[in-house]
Amino acid sequence: MSLMDSLGETWAKPWQLGAHRIVHPTASRKVEGSHGSEACESLDGRMEDVWDAEDEREHEHDFFVQTAGLGLDTAVVGSPQVGSLVQVVQTAFLEHCQVLRARVGGSGWITVEDTGRSLRFTAPVQPLGLHRLVPRGTQPQPQAQAVPLPGNKSSHSEDSCDEAVPVFASEESSLPELVPLPAGSIVKVIEVNLDATAHSSWRIMGRLEESGWIILEDAAGRQLSQPLRAGAYRLLVKSSAAGTGLEKLVQVEALMSSDGAVTAKLDDGSCLDVSESTDGHLREFALPVQLGVYRVEAAFAEVFMSARPGVSRREDTEPQLQLGRGTFFQIVETLVLSPGYVWGRLVGGGWLLLQDAESGTTGTFFATALPTGAYTAATTTAIFASDSLEAEVVTGILPGESLEIVETCLADAGPDSPEEKMAWGRVIQGGWLPLEDPKTGCCWAWPRQLGAWRVIAEGADVTAGPSPHSKHLGVIPMGTFVQLVQARFLEREKCLRGQSAHGGWWVSLELSGKGFSCAEALRLGACVVVDGSAQPVLAAPRESDQVGLLDPGSLIQVVEVRAILAFQFPDDNRISQAAADAANGSRLEGVWARLDRGGWFLLASSSEPLLHSAEPLPIGAYRIGAWPLDLRSKSRAQLKQIEPQSAAAVLEQKLLPGACVEVRQVHFAEEVGFIQAQLECGNWLDTVDFSHGADLAAPLALGIYRTEMPCNVYSEPFQSSTVLCSLKCGAFVKVAVARMRRSHRLLWAKLPSGGWMPLEDTNHSTPESGLQWARPVQLGAWLTTESVEVTETAFGEKVLAWLTIGSFVQILELVTSEDQEKSEHTQQALRTCQTLRGRTHQGWIHLETTGSHARRRGEAVALGAHRVLSKALQVFSEPQSLAEPIAVVQIGAIIEVVEVCLLQVSLWARLSIGGWVHIADSVTGYSWAEPVPLGAYKVLSHSVPVLASDRASDPLRWLQAGTIVQVLQTKFARQTGCVWARMDGGGWLVLEELSRGFQGQAAASPVRVGVYKVVVDSVSISSCHGFGSGTIGEAVLGTFVEVTETILLVEETVLRGKLAGGGWISLFDPKFSTCWAEPLVLGMYKTIAEATSICKVPDEISESRQSLDRGTYLQIVQVVLDAHAGLVFGQLEDGAWIPLESVRYSLRWAVPVPLGAYEITEATDVFEALGMQSRLEDSLPANTVVQVIEVVHLAELQLLRARLEGNVWISFEDTSTGSPSGRRPWAKPFPSGAYEICTDGLAVCAGEDMGSEVLRVVNIGEHVQVLETKVLETDAKDYVRARLSGGGWLTIFDDELCAEPVPVGAYVVVAEAVKVWSDPRPPAQGRSSSKLQLGAHVQVEEVLFIASDHSLQARLSGGDWLAMLDTRSGHQAVRPVQTGAYRVSTRQYEKGTAPPLLRDETSDVLIPDALIQVEEVFFSQEEQLLRARLHTGSWVSLQDASTGRKRAEPIPTGAYISGEGKEQVRFLVTQLRVSPGHEGVPGQEEKEEGHLQGRLQSDGSWISLEDFTGKCFAKEERFKMYHGTTEELANKILRTKLIPPVSGGSLGSGVYLSRTIERAHENGAHVVLEVSVNLGRVKRVGYRNHALQKTWSRQGYDSAWVPAGSKINITDLEEDCVYDPLRLQVIQRVQVKEKHKEVQPDPEPTRAPKYYSHPADSVLFSPRRVSRPTVSR
Repeated sequence: MSLMDSLGETWAKPWQLGAHRIVHPTASRKVEGSHGSEACESLDGRMEDVWDAEDEREHEHDFFVQTAGLGLDTAVVGSPQVGSLVQVVQTAFLEHCQVLRARVGGSGWITVEDTGRSLRFTAPVQPLGLHRLVPRGTQPQPQAQAVPLPGNKSSHSEDSCDEAVPVFASEESSLPELVPLPAGSIVKVIEVNLDATAHSSWRIMGRLEESGWIILEDAAGRQLSQPLRAGAYRLLVKSSAAGTGLEKLVQVEALMSSDGAVTAKLDDGSCLDVSESTDGHLREFALPVQLGVYRVEAAFAEVFMSARPGVSRREDTEPQLQLGRGTFFQIVETLVLSPGYVWGRLVGGGWLLLQDAESGTTGTFFATALPTGAYTAATTTAIFASDSLEAEVVTGILPGESLEIVETCLADAGPDSPEEKMAWGRVIQGGWLPLEDPKTGCCWAWPRQLGAWRVIAEGADVTAGPSPHSKHLGVIPMGTFVQLVQARFLEREKCLRGQSAHGGWWVSLELSGKGFSCAEALRLGACVVVDGSAQPVLAAPRESDQVGLLDPGSLIQVVEVRAILAFQFPDDNRISQAAADAANGSRLEGVWARLDRGGWFLLASSSEPLLHSAEPLPIGAYRIGAWPLDLRSKSRAQLKQIEPQSAAAVLEQKLLPGACVEVRQVHFAEEVGFIQAQLECGNWLDTVDFSHGADLAAPLALGIYRTEMPCNVYSEPFQSSTVLCSLKCGAFVKVAVARMRRSHRLLWAKLPSGGWMPLEDTNHSTPESGLQWARPVQLGAWLTTESVEVTETAFGEKVLAWLTIGSFVQILELVTSEDQEKSEHTQQALRTCQTLRGRTHQGWIHLETTGSHARRRGEAVALGAHRVLSKALQVFSEPQSLAEPIAVVQIGAIIEVVEVCLLQVSLWARLSIGGWVHIADSVTGYSWAEPVPLGAYKVLSHSVPVLASDRASDPLRWLQAGTIVQVLQTKFARQTGCVWARMDGGGWLVLEELSRGFQGQAAASPVRVGVYKVVVDSVSISSCHGFGSGTIGEAVLGTFVEVTETILLVEETVLRGKLAGGGWISLFDPKFSTCWAEPLVLGMYKTIAEATSICKVPDEISESRQSLDRGTYLQIVQVVLDAHAGLVFGQLEDGAWIPLESVRYSLRWAVPVPLGAYEITEATDVFEALGMQSRLEDSLPANTVVQVIEVVHLAELQLLRARLEGNVWISFEDTSTGSPSGRRPWAKPFPSGAYEICTDGLAVCAGEDMGSEVLRVVNIGEHVQVLETKVLETDAKDYVRARLSGGGWLTIFDDELCAEPVPVGAYVVVAEAVKVWSDPRPPAQGRSSSKLQLGAHVQVEEVLFIASDHSLQARLSGGDWLAMLDTRSGHQAVRPVQTGAYRVSTRQYEKGTAPPLLRDETSDVLIPDALIQVEEVFFSQEEQLLRARLHTGSWVSLQDASTGRKRAEPIPTGAYISGEGKEQVRFLVTQLRVSPGHEGVPGQEEKEEGHLQGRLQSDGSWISLEDFTGKCFAKEERFKMYHGTTEELANKILRTKLIPPVSGGSLGSGVYLSRTIERAHENGAHVVLEVSVNLGRVKRVGYRNHALQKTWSRQGYDSAWVPAGSKINITDLEEDCVYDPLRLQVIQRVQVKEKHKEVQPDPEPTRAPKYYSHPADSVLFSPRRVSRPTVSR
């Protein structure tokens, strides 16, 4: 048989000997059993089924084992595995069974090919013929950038960067002996052998035609040469001046090399230059059609089992197999048959048509290659020693890193799926990387896109070779399109380079080491045709045959983009901009796009590169919408080919709402009605459902972002890369691309200036999840917060118009600029400030300025959760639609808004579930829905969980009640009915659960903006919300400020507020509970002025003709500060306004009904709802403490109702005036204000919890300012905790009072000439407005403790202030009028003359000497009457201040004596009360329990002191004593019956007395007064420097006694000091005849018992020693 003709044409070629690799599983084992469903089984298994069905021959022997002899029936000696290497030394053909057998290195025979089935079981490791030596210098090892996996080390050593390739004398030599060859050289290999004796375990050696051996491949998987194979080649286009611009395909039969140039012999006998090397620089003119892994792109691809395919499919036999869309297969040989059919031979046998160019125009692709070249890792991935998951791990690669793949293949997917195949890639540095698993759709690395790219930098360098150091040809100007046929990543230079189809030159694409891009690819996938005229679809680029039209706005699927240009770079000079523009002059030259349904259209013209006829749908980071989404291993278009098995492609994993994913391509399949996205991991999800008109996932917004915290800019999208720069908090940045890195769960943004910055941490397994570094500045509807000018250009000065404050505008575009702030003195640049401007329909407006003079002139209308205010909010399919609504939302419901736009004068919002609603009218200001506010929130409930995402999961941490958090985003979960909030610092919490009621159960409430009142001495006002900005002013105690925005500084844990007039102040420190300013509360108020005006608007108080009486209860829904009028106004439910407080004069018209902790004083019923019909069986007993969170006044029932924690209600006060029980409280609050500590060693903790950090300890007698009270429930008992103005929490109730509030109400002046000021902190040199004289009465409405001044300040009813107590010296200016038990001293006193508007209608007469129980004392300044509210709710007059006439006297507490003679016992009474059965009203039925009771100081029990008949069981212990004073003061004392206390004495503050006139007459005292005193609890001070010598009053003592001989005073006589002057009764003036004559007091009846000399020496009462005739029940 002839093998060659006379012209040298070869008809047959020998089977290559040498090194072979097992490439098919049936070479080593026979596959048995089922291969699974058609959708999932391996291609090899399906082909075996075809062979088994069609092969009519009966095989008696097994081909697929290694035998001892040539015949198939010889002994079996082994079974080689897939991927193993063998050395073939001899081949033989067995004609009877049509198989080719090979002898393997003397160890037996294997079958290498079944020619009847066109099936090859082995393949040469490296082919014979021409090889190009790989330049090793461009292949440094990956360890420097990649991260080796734990426990694994690379199996290869670090390469040198030398460009020479070693040459060995023999195939077994360990060291190179011959002259090395330069990299890039073309050599001819005539023999390929396996060297298994080398020190590196094995290597593939190639013998050169000249002499010597080179290493072709080593054990590390590195391919050290590139074989030049025959087969299909694609010519690189040198010029596109004619033709369609599609590549020309040729069939290369042989390759020849001469002087570095490679020439190909084609199938028609002609020759073609493939490449040439000039001055060491390679230039290519044709590239081989790639071998390796392919994916079916058409609906199906046909496999023919013939030995050689026909010219076309019609000339061939019927196909034996069809492969569905998305199927992977491996090609080992390519073939081009005229006129343009590209065929590929499968590794398992058979031929498949890859490209059909029969028409010459359509260029239909049935399958596309998984390309070699540059790849980007999608996740952290191991690199293996071979293409098997069971192989050794040599290194690893991080997500976002680049690498170069030089070969692809299909290999086993692992031991769990032995029949399945997955795509692998050989890394140029060595090792194998898994690329994609077709069964699960999982992808580990993505190839960089080829085709059309556009230069986006000022210029892109062009070189002759792939290295940037090769011959420089020029620079491509910005906007130029290039067509790339391959992309390579150069590890050493950290550079991505692309080879152009127009001449083969190379261009720089990305400099990853610097985070800079020179060019960007024109994306494939789903596109939207832009508005304008219809685009013609041609049969091919540049042809005139029109096959269709693209309507504006239509969706299309682009599968290929091709740049067709008309210029090439000269070899000797740089191309100029003018030359490039001239070369691009043709309108038809530009970028053409091929549709999935066939045809081409012009995507962009070279003359206008930025104007595209279609825009691709965004890729990058997407966020899942309102519904959970399924993940699929295949797209819906692929699944349509295997519809019965489509469910098998749905993965178990679901993407829940709010999750972020990385989308690498978007696919539009018109036939399935969905837009689908392929994720970075390779799986698919639906993004748009056209059948329901719903957006299922949306891309993250690009454009201008504002940083929320300091962050770094990195060279690559991972935090281990190089830090390029840092950004401060509040900086504006422009985001060009958003990416999601699933390995670290980080959202990254690429900046136009280069570099990557993190946007958000979406990791759901750490407490820091949800951390956000930057947030997008929103487009759409904005509201101006200041008057702002509209300019013609973004930074122009020409003003077109002005927008007033409160105007709505539609922002279409945002731009930023940077300026340098300069010093006013030196004009040097201090810092960078940024300006944000927005484009509206009218022009550009200034929105915000950052820096030291930060200023915000507009705010975006909030997105996220909105609450519906309208009764029936209609939902339309489009804004301003005239069609019928598609749904109706009821009042109180929550909707999720994803977009807001201003159309004419209406604000429209697009919902997350689809549809548009009208939310506001910009003219009338009426709103149909309001956003759930952002900013600072205060946690209301106990133990609120913080979750990793806005869906149910394990809590990351717990928030306790009172915690302040910063809310950055809100959203509504429709499935669960929960309003979610994402916090600054990470995590999500549920704000409200609507399933629990109409308004839902709120777990946290926003920190209110509005009017605040400064509660500390002073607080600084700074220019910015951070602490680093300068101070521009201060606000002092009592100042009102209007806060328009709140923000929580997470690092400093301080809540800051932005003021309406500019500047920021600190409001609250949640870490230490320090408060600088408190908001004026909303809710129930009570008027306290005689008349409170009602006005329509907050500034018309002078024109008001209506007023409210004192004691009216009303609901305040809004509080505003009118700085011009100097008043704080409150808005009522009906829209009217009333003044609440004066800013200038400290006047108050109404005060809020307190919230917080209450103590039940009488048993009260519990109700399930506000109404009285839902009474529960349980009731609250007296002395229970409860937490009141809301107060409502039921006017029709005249009841104050309180909502407690747990959503139950109680009545706590009857506000009626005509009933006998009028104004009877069932509960009393623990009010805010000044408190006096009455227990030693109270800990002030940092938090509400008693186990939190202890800040300090307070002791008995100290004072604190309480801002808030709360009930802390524990298993043992309940406590009342109080938040202090100076920071921290304190227990004020623990079964009994630990701290007692300084009472408000009526006070009596006990000092001379007490100054009254208009401010709680009077100026040092200021003048007082008036003075109060000794004995005057005042009504105190508020008490403040000012720690810096160590004083208690009291606000009077007229608005003035006075210092009531100096806590350091103990000096007191006023004392409260006592409540409790009183005795009537006036006959026939009329009951019922109550304070104005609190008067009842009864006119009962009180009995002289009757006992009455006074609950409250009130002083009317207008009437000069001291009034008292009795326990029954009636009011009586106690004293006429104008005449001094007293109509009832308080019964004092203190020392009492029971019994007579030796059985007489002294005891202390701390509290007195009159039992409710008898209050001196004639005609009432006498009851046994009506009597006077006293509470013992010793054990707290109550005993009877006097019954209703007047019988006494104990009498008050009083002493006759003397007080010395001046003549002038004595007259005042006798007139007012009050002795003013002094401070600075030897016993501290108080009234000094003595039982001797000698002591009273000392120190210039000319007048001696006789007094009767109840000493109460006495402290004996028997020596100098006693520990309690001056502080005994703080320890609960009423008086102090210095015995005679104690050497404390000059005369060494006895002395007493009484703290409260109201314990004294002035009897008369004593005439002193002799200066030193001692006057003994009358021993009866005030003489003390004989068995002790002073009450300080007495034994306190013991219950066992006193018989009590009547005990309280």
